[in-house]
Amino acid sequence: MKWCIGILIMLFIGMVARICYENTHFTITRYEITSKEFPKGFRSCKLVFLSDLHNSQFKKQDLFEAIKKEQPDVILIGGDMIVGKKETTMEPAFSLLHKLKKLNVPIYYGMGNHEYRLKIYQEQYGDMFTKLQDKLKELSIPLLENSKVTLQKGVNLFGLEIDRSYYKRFKRPKMEETYIEEVLGKCPREDYNILLAHNPIFFHQYVNWGANLTLAGHMHGGMVRIPFLGAILSPQLRLFPNFTAGLYEKENKKMLVSRGLGSHTIRIRFMNVPELMVIQLKEEQ
Repeated sequence: MKWCIGILIMLFIGMVARICYENTHFTITRYEITSKEFPKGFRSCKLVFLSDLHNSQFKKQDLFEAIKKEQPDVILIGGDMIVGKKETTMEPAFSLLHKLKKLNVPIYYGMGNHEYRLKIYQEQYGDMFTKLQDKLKELSIPLLENSKVTLQKGVNLFGLEIDRSYYKRFKRPKMEETYIEEVLGKCPREDYNILLAHNPIFFHQYVNWGANLTLAGHMHGGMVRIPFLGAILSPQLRLFPNFTAGLYEKENKKMLVSRGLGSHTIRIRFMNVPELMVIQLKEEQ
């Protein structure tokens, strides 16, 4: 009996140690995306994708230096760099953005549910969203609120902002097939289109709209991951959620879901190290 208790204590200590490690370290994951749909004359492009930082800071690793070392052509932010709570500071996220601006590469900021929360509930959160807007304007970083920019001729980047109802907890809300076209407009299918869409659970709708590559986050990798079972819990409190991390494909369209760089409230990660995602876009030979 004593040895059983001893083993349980050792397992518990090991799990706590692992959780502490994963809350203070990140890894770099790399993907190569090839397509025949890139426009003629397309230049290879390296993207760095950050999502769900939630003001986290890594004391034993330098996130900025890791990004700098990659020498990206474009930096994309998938939302939730901050925490949508009135008592929290946004300075860690602002500090990183200041450093990234020094790299002199284009940076685009997509909306997450935490940014959207600050935007629509200003009577609750005060001027937090205004401060975020002002900081991004100061740094000349576009905030993509259902808007589009051109990365190269024939390669577009869209930032999707979806209604708060699509983040409801305990269930998966239904998204009408026409919704994305209503908020983003028609997809220019003659081009290659990259979609920053924070919530990955609507991959089917993103594909139908016409996104060639969707970049998402939100799921925090499922918080706890178990070999052979995968992700356990989503931020929307659904068990064994789909689309939590890695590459997904449908009808020759792709979606990359980041495990995110941070967490909030329930700061538990297990077998789910935070990640910085590096994506190399190449024309298919």
